[in-house]
Formats: sequence, C-alpha cells, structure tokens
Amino acid sequence: MKKYVYSILILSLAGAFLCTILLIQHFFPESDLGFVSCGQLIDNSCIAVSRSPYAAFMGIPIASLGLFTYLVYIFTILIADYAEGAYYRRAFGVILPLILTSLFVDLILIIILILISEFCILCFLTYIVNTLLLITILLWYRDMTAIENIRFSDIYKDFFKTDDAADKRAAFSSYVLFIFFLAFSIYSTTVVLRIRADKDYTDQGKINSFLDNFNAAKEENISFPQSKLTIGNHNAPLTIRVFTDFLCSACYKFYNIEKDLLTKYKDKIRIVYYNFPLDKNCNKYLDKTIYGNSCTASKALTASAELGIFKEYHESHFKKYNKIDHKYSKKTPYELLTDILSFKKDGKKRLKFKNMINSQKVNDIVKQHIDFGESINIEATPTIFISNRRFTGVPPKEFLKAFIEKELNK
Repeated sequence: MKKYVYSILILSLAGAFLCTILLIQHFFPESDLGFVSCGQLIDNSCIAVSRSPYAAFMGIPIASLGLFTYLVYIFTILIADYAEGAYYRRAFGVILPLILTSLFVDLILIIILILISEFCILCFLTYIVNTLLLITILLWYRDMTAIENIRFSDIYKDFFKTDDAADKRAAFSSYVLFIFFLAFSIYSTTVVLRIRADKDYTDQGKINSFLDNFNAAKEENISFPQSKLTIGNHNAPLTIRVFTDFLCSACYKFYNIEKDLLTKYKDKIRIVYYNFPLDKNCNKYLDKTIYGNSCTASKALTASAELGIFKEYHESHFKKYNKIDHKYSKKTPYELLTDILSFKKDGKKRLKFKNMINSQKVNDIVKQHIDFGESINIEATPTIFISNRRFTGVPPKEFLKAFIEKELNK
C-alpha cells in the first residue's frame, strides 16, 4: 500500500504547488513567475483565466478551494501512514469522493475554458494531477480488495461503526478539528491576499470624481502619427497612446498596470507607444538628462518594432527592468535578445538588429516622436491619451478600468 500512499502524497504536493501559483496570479497578476511557462507576461493565459469572472466561486478563488483539497489529501495520507492498519482504508474512504468531486468540477472548468477561448497550462496540469490521483486510488482499491478480501461497502461501514475505541474517537475529533482550522486558515489567507492586492484601491466615490474631472477636461483633437510600437489587437475598439521613456521608473509602474489591463480587456484595447526619452543625447528639448542611455533604449525598442518583434522585445526589456534600469548600456539591447528564441543564437538576425539600431531610419523615427511630443507639450513620462483626453503620470488602476469600461460600453 505504501507505493499508492506516497504517490498520492507526491501528486497532492504538486497540485498544492500549482494552486498556490494560480492563487498568487489571481491577486497579483503583475507577479513575474517566470519559472512556469504560461505565456509571456501580458500574454500569460493563466493570468487571463485567473482574472476572469469564472476564477472564483461565491467570492472565493477556485485556486483556494483547490489548495484546501490538496492539503486535505496530504494531511489524511500522513495520518494514515503514521497510524497504519485500518487507517489506510479510512484514508481511502475520505479521499475517493473528494477526487471524484474534483474531477467533476474540472469538467465544468474545462467547458468554461472552451467557452472563453483560453488555455491555462497551470489549470490543465491540475486536471492531469487529479486524473492521476483517480488512477492511483483505483489501483490502490484493486490491490486493497484483493489482499484484504473486503468489499467497497465494507470501507464505508467502518466509518459508521459504533464502538468505544478511544483511539478512533480521538483520531476522528482531531481530524475534524484540523479540517476546520485548515479551512479557516485558507479563507483567512485569501482575505489577507485580497486586502494586500487592493491596498491601492480607489473607492468608488474617488473613481467617480476622477471620471467627472477627466471627462470635463478639454478634448484634444490631435492627429497622431503612425507608430509600430504597438501591443494588443490592432482592430481593438479602444486605443491608449503613451509617450514614454523606456527607462523611466513611473513608466515601469504603468507597464505593470498595462499587463493587468491587457489581460482583462483582451482584444478590446491596444496600446501605442511614442518615444520621449528623458536623455539630452537625443532629446534637445531637455535642460538635463534624467535617465542616462534612454536614447539607446528608445532606439532598441524602435528597431525591434521595425523588425516585427516589438512585443517580444518589450516583454524582455521590462522583464529585466529592475536589473537594467541603472545599468543600461550600449550592450544591453543585445543582451535582451537572449529571451527571444529566434534571435538568441542567430548571428545574422542579431547583426540585422544591430544595423537597425544604428540606422538613420530608427534615428529619424525617434526624432520624429520627440519633435511631435514637444509640439503637443509633453512635459513628463508617461503621458497617456485616451479618447482625446490627456493624463500625465500614472493614473490609479481602478480609474483606468472604470474609464475603459465606460468607453467600451458607449
């Protein structure tokens, strides 16, 4: 029986690990959990699913319920392995209906994923774990009935036997108490995570005031030039235009908001960037350089757009932002290419990228963006334009969501 017990233990640990990641992504979509591949950053399908309305049941994330179930398996198996004897059968009797229930829920979730046209690798892995758990416990049942010569009904009769065995009563009481405290702990942790995730939440009154002030602002009928520095659906009904310095700390903060917006409003919005590096080496309108080498960063992002890899390069850039922001040099653009598989070891493509960065074409595009930004009085980065209205700085995420919802529902 040991092989089945330990197999269930290992599978349950794997399931608990997967659910923990999904739970973190539910509350903190900006988390860079790079050790699991679920899509790159803003295209992370697992985040898209975990932020969808179907990711929670009665306000409790499905991932929390999954984590609770796997922890029940783990505790039940550890007790059975310690007590041995009849406790193996009792552990089987507890785990089997839970696994069957989990697989039924999985079936419903699979149908939902099909309906919303998303594929969450982490979710799919939990389905595999649950299927393997079912196979393991059925094999355990086969060997248990053959060795101990018992029927299926005998397993559950043991639960309802009335005897005075003190150890059985003590074990049952301890088990029920543990399940209660486990459920309480998972629920409390979920509440704490929700509070932490919402610590920057702007209350509805402030959101409404923000919207009123923003809507009252004068519309600017600006004819924006074309820019290939674009992420999102090119045919999206709503366009957000951003003048940015790719080494700017506030722009990085806004990038983390963008990730959440692009997963929540997939195919409904697109973001178009314009270069406005706060670096005197290419921006003649500045009195001093604020972010050194941001001209080089602008040229690198622009070159990637000209080569058709802007989204991938943009992700690579911000994925390593905390490592490169104060150490950005002329070598950094080529180091970032290692995250783009098609350019990683292809010498010809890397040379093409190098030539593009240093080309007159890229230099002219960056200059055009800067001159245009100056002509419309860009004074800081990021400066954001939505529906012909301007916002300077990083707006609260909840405000942006409320405004986007309003614009999409017009």
